[in-house]
Amino acid sequence: MSINGAKGFAILFVYGLVVGLVTLLPAGVLFLLGAVLQSPVVSLLGTLIGGLLYLVGVIIIAVIAPIMVCNFVLTDELSAGFDIDVLQTLITNGTMLRAVGLAIVVNFLISIVSGILFFTIVGPAIVSFVGLSAVAYIWASGFADAYRAEYGDLPEIPEGPTKMGIDATAGAGTSAATSGAETATAGDGASTADATTAESATDESGSSDTDDDTSGPAPGDGQRWD
Repeated sequence: MSINGAKGFAILFVYGLVVGLVTLLPAGVLFLLGAVLQSPVVSLLGTLIGGLLYLVGVIIIAVIAPIMVCNFVLTDELSAGFDIDVLQTLITNGTMLRAVGLAIVVNFLISIVSGILFFTIVGPAIVSFVGLSAVAYIWASGFADAYRAEYGDLPEIPEGPTKMGIDATAGAGTSAATSGAETATAGDGASTADATTAESATDESGSSDTDDDTSGPAPGDGQRWD
């Protein structure tokens, strides 16, 4: 998880750096030009353009990040985080875009709740952890559905940190299922034993009734046992 987290951070850092330079560089030039010329109009124009481009950049990152991070996790190769062909294919997929929009909404709600709980110190950390886990789940679900729609079945995950994590999770789930099955089997065994005991009691009761019946000969020991 730590290795994947570091690689995922590297992918996001590169895209953030590129988008940041492309969107904020024109605004920075205008702002500096306004300062040199001592023109508040040019400086204000630079600030407005910078704010608009920053908003556009955030939206671009919000769309690119889930596709590229999920593609990296899927292949367990860092280069997959920069696969432009996959990006061009999935960036227009409706399922992927809906997942991106839902993740943005959840992220916005996280920010609001974290702000409300700011003075509790621990609250924002807990809310962020739970909320970002939900965002990651939304990303992964949307990417998987979009990938299947565009390429077919998901490829086999290669050996690596991702595979190890999935195997460990699957192993834990299998152990829990096995334990539950053993418990259920034990319960069934107890129920069967109870049923057998009840049947034996019924048979004994029936035998007593037979013993009391004087219409026929008394059963021998062998018959009584049966």
